[in-house]
This record gives sequence, C-alpha cells and structure tokens, in this order.
Amino acid sequence: MIERKDGVVTVTMNRPERKNAANGKMLRELRATFEEVEDRSDDRVMVLTGAGGAFCSGADLSDPDGPATDPTRSGLARMRRLGDVACQSRPSPRSTAWRSEPASPSPSAATSSCAATAPGSP
Repeated sequence: MIERKDGVVTVTMNRPERKNAANGKMLRELRATFEEVEDRSDDRVMVLTGAGGAFCSGADLSDPDGPATDPTRSGLARMRRLGDVACQSRPSPRSTAWRSEPASPSPSAATSSCAATAPGSP
C-alpha cells in the first residue's frame, strides 16, 4: 500500500498474516516503488512500515519465488537479495525512514527504528 501526502510517501508492507515476510512479489513491488519514489521530485521522504503490528519478519521461507528459496544460489546470496532491495533507496538524495511500530499521524525520526538521511537533506 502506498500513500502520499505533503511530500511524504508511506509504503506499507501488507502481509500481516505472515508478519510481512518478504516474498518474491513483495520484493519486486518494493524495488519498483523505490525507483518510482527516486524519480518523482515531489516525493521528499519515504517511510517503510508493516501492517498488523509487525515490520517484516524476514524472508518468506515458504514462497518458491522468494528470496530464500532459490536452490541455484547459496544461502548467503539468497539472503543478500532481501538486503539489496532494502538498501536500494539509500543512494537517493531524499530521506528514508523504516518504522517498525504502528503508523502514527506524523512520521518522524523519533518513531523510526532505523533512519537514513542523505547528506544535504533537511
């Protein structure tokens, strides 16, 4: 789920029944969203959060298309796929915040479990 308001893009991983475990579809959608946010000049900050009170439990081990189940790759290479998607937004000149608690009306670094701000950004 993607919401935009006043330059803040809130992306919610929405698989609460699996504690938002990342499957192949989610990773492709996140990568596309990160690229879209990077290309839109009116998007200033992105908040990544999870539905149902959980941020992300990691890779969905039951998904045959997921980051942890490709039998042709080593275990470390499979886990890097999840990390690569998460880090894709880092080169962006905009701020990015990851939040693990339920969404609040106003995202801030104080409610973020991990926040990365690009040099020169407010």
